[in-house]
Amino acid sequence: MIKKISLLLATLVFAAAAFAQSNVPEATVRSFIGQMIGYDNGVTVKSVSTKPAEAPGFTEVTVLLNTAQGDQVLNFFVSPDGKFALIGQLMDFGADPFVRYRAALQKADGPSKGPKNAPVTIVEFADLECPACKAALPSIEKMQTENANVRVIFQNFPLEKLHPWAARAALYVDCLKTDDVVAWKFIDGVYEHQQDINEQNADDSLKKYAGEAGADAAKTAGCIADPKTRANVQASEKLGEGLAITSTPTLFINGRKVSSFNSLPAETFKQLVDFAAKNAK
Repeated sequence: MIKKISLLLATLVFAAAAFAQSNVPEATVRSFIGQMIGYDNGVTVKSVSTKPAEAPGFTEVTVLLNTAQGDQVLNFFVSPDGKFALIGQLMDFGADPFVRYRAALQKADGPSKGPKNAPVTIVEFADLECPACKAALPSIEKMQTENANVRVIFQNFPLEKLHPWAARAALYVDCLKTDDVVAWKFIDGVYEHQQDINEQNADDSLKKYAGEAGADAAKTAGCIADPKTRANVQASEKLGEGLAITSTPTLFINGRKVSSFNSLPAETFKQLVDFAAKNAK
């Protein structure tokens, strides 16, 4: 559905009423979406949010849609004069277009695998309740285990509007990150049993998989209850938002953003990693 919407939006020029810079009224967005996809009775708008985009004058719009396939997120940008909608990814331009992202990602502090001095660092912003993240992990771990040049960092980015227990799982990841081995065992365990976890049994399930990973129960419980842990997760979310992340998994390969990882051919993934290693800065 989102692909159909994106294709439709990307191939049209949209007229809209003029409004102040970075001040797109929610009513206008809802009317716009209604005109574009109102023919499909199976799609409704659940929420609309706007914020100034990284490109000066543009507004980034995020629409949460309820569809027959479940909730889906639609993102687009509105021009400064309010007359055009742009579908796509805004990118930095220059001789080194990834330098800003690399600098920001120095704050990535999630559990890691691989040498800390590896020439290639892959930062994966992920959500433990996200099926696409579960599907992506084997390819990412395979790349890391087969390539001494690669370090992988798991960075919390729970999509709380879509996934009711993702934020609780993120607390565990933050608490366990002091021991990379335990943290990754927990991540693997949660993904393995993801389909069995729900909002009602999440607390017991997460506690169970943390214990099976080797975590100290009392220490972990205290950490989960500590407000600092929630603040750490929020800081990770803020880091991702600053990098214009709107979906998971989103990877950064030495700063190069890869948003649609599961549609990336394995050979292309290897080429990106090899290129990053060769041109490491």
